[in-house]
Amino acid sequence: MPQRPRTRRGLSMWLSSTTTPVFILDDRRRVLFFNKGCEQLTGWEAGDVIGQVCDFVSEPDPTQIESLTGTLCPPPEVLQGAEISLPVFLHNRSGNQTSHLIRFFPLKNVEGRVERILGTFSRIPEPVALQPPLGRELHAELAALRADLLHRYAASSVVGCSRGFHRLMEQVRLAGCHNSSLHLFGEAGTGKEHLARLIHYQGPSRRQAFVPLDCRRLTREEIKLAVREVLRDAREGQPTRLSPGTLFLKNVEALPDSVQELLLEEAPTVLVAESHAPDSPSRSTRNISLRLMSSSETDLQAAVDQDRLSHDLYYLLTSQVITVPSLRQLPEDVMLLAQHFLESLNRDQETQVTGFADEVAKAFRKYKWPGNQDELKTVVNKARAACERSLITLADLPLGFRAGQDAQRSGPVQSVELVPLEDRLAAVEREHIELALRQAGDNKSLAAESLGMTRARLYRRMQILGMIDSP
Repeated sequence: MPQRPRTRRGLSMWLSSTTTPVFILDDRRRVLFFNKGCEQLTGWEAGDVIGQVCDFVSEPDPTQIESLTGTLCPPPEVLQGAEISLPVFLHNRSGNQTSHLIRFFPLKNVEGRVERILGTFSRIPEPVALQPPLGRELHAELAALRADLLHRYAASSVVGCSRGFHRLMEQVRLAGCHNSSLHLFGEAGTGKEHLARLIHYQGPSRRQAFVPLDCRRLTREEIKLAVREVLRDAREGQPTRLSPGTLFLKNVEALPDSVQELLLEEAPTVLVAESHAPDSPSRSTRNISLRLMSSSETDLQAAVDQDRLSHDLYYLLTSQVITVPSLRQLPEDVMLLAQHFLESLNRDQETQVTGFADEVAKAFRKYKWPGNQDELKTVVNKARAACERSLITLADLPLGFRAGQDAQRSGPVQSVELVPLEDRLAAVEREHIELALRQAGDNKSLAAESLGMTRARLYRRMQILGMIDSP
């Protein structure tokens, strides 16, 4: 007896129950179908996933749905009709990580437009044999790296793989274990305030507020008022989510003298500090919750030597000091950071940009990044806004970056040997008189007239300059 053809409902039931992981997206990257095999592989139920929009992002926490949907996001080329297979690191909801090959099949309507995308997972051995494009390679590396950083340092909002980065993160981890004062020293744009926030939310005061004050931007009166209020709330209030737990003084070398005195007066009764200065007024063992953090772009010892910072306050601020490296010192981390910034911009966007063209990666690695991470983030932001393809190319990079490239290619300005000013002025005057004489056909009267002086005065100047012999 001939077998009856499978009905559409029967096919749907079979796809739903099969252990082969199969999912379907619409042309807006929204999950329409997520079968039993996908549930078993990922640890997520269909009800949690269906309806979610897949953005090209890396979420290291496997308990967040973006950790899965970022993996399910198809490259833009699939929406243009291309079949693509890519290796991915899949994070199960339980925390296990496995290597898989994900295949995207565009499903077109009668007009040839992609309406649906069929996706399947298959297990592949490690290491991954296929070499994905740079954007997808960085995406997979970034996802794995952020999961590792979350596990090792309880942090995924900072990214890096270099020795210098891990050395910094170990210092950050240790700083989060206690409540003593901390100073962060490094160039502008290196993320000192972000690290201070990270340390605060890892530390004993994490259930209280982080209060940043920029000593360079606020007026003397504004800083003094704000510091006084923070100290008063810390002294009188009960620890809550709204009460201050950390006072962060950005650009502390610009702190006014009156505020320095205020901090030193209040330190014994309010601030947590393990001062290492003998006879410092901040020596105290009271268990008060307010922690003092600060940052600077210059060495604080220089500010002390120049009488811009109190000697006692210097010791109060520097129970622990972390030197934050510049981006020039972490060249291995540049592209990971760029990918991290790019993927954060992909969230909730209709179009997704997956990475950087090879020539952009070469330019980024060669550039010196005087503005450090802040400059890199700005460049990626502007390039992402200008990009109309799946990869950022050189044409998408902003004018400011290209001007910086040109300036670095030209090299440093050649130093000019200085000579005594009188010698330089005499040489200029001699050259000017010689020019006037040539134009006047060596007629001294005409030359004197063109120079705006008498003939007798011209003679005297020429004698002084050694152009003619004295009588």
